[in-house]
Amino acid sequence: MRQAGIRFQQRTVQAVLDWAEQAAPGDVAAGQHLRIALALYDDRQRKTQEIQALEREIAGRLVQTPYVLLLSFPGINVVSAADFAGERGPIEPYANPKAITGRAGLRPSRYQSDQVDKAKGPLVRHCNRALRAALLGIADNLILCNHHFQHLATQWASQGKDPRDTQVRVGLRFGRIAFHLVAGRQVFRHPCIPGRHYLLDKLNAFHREHDTGRADVLRDRQAALGQLPPRE
Repeated sequence: MRQAGIRFQQRTVQAVLDWAEQAAPGDVAAGQHLRIALALYDDRQRKTQEIQALEREIAGRLVQTPYVLLLSFPGINVVSAADFAGERGPIEPYANPKAITGRAGLRPSRYQSDQVDKAKGPLVRHCNRALRAALLGIADNLILCNHHFQHLATQWASQGKDPRDTQVRVGLRFGRIAFHLVAGRQVFRHPCIPGRHYLLDKLNAFHREHDTGRADVLRDRQAALGQLPPRE
């Protein structure tokens, strides 16, 4: 370990040696298990690289649309914004936020028969399920990463609300916010946002995590700047 330049603590090495003196003999198939483990590790590494390449491509497409403005909202990252944008499509056909959440089926079903009228059934079945999944996935992210929605979720939980009800409520609120950001071509404004550079900082952080090439980073930054309102 010294020759390899690896830092270690003497007591840790001694503990390993003491254990080795009393350890059971190695398994006869240890070599095969090692080969399998290394093959699985290599497969995981390849899949991780493929996922990162796909996400870099997704980011390149997102910055060419006004949906990149969703990055100005705390708790929304590139992948979830792109997922939502891909399922919702162009914003122009939607007259208001309810048209989006209605298409996603974020409303309870109603059952009526003679004197029976149950207005608060499960979510409706006929909807765009991919859009619903994108909205509810974002709702989960906001409950975990957005302080405002964390507080609301805690408050609703103390009132005995079903977690599924909380998830739908957060999805509905995000749908309204997203409509105004994208349709109004504006960034999210709140005292907790640390300046106008927040959106670009988040995009830069994404590219650092994905080891994106410098040329692609500059291209995406320039495209994102074209989507920002001039006053920003």
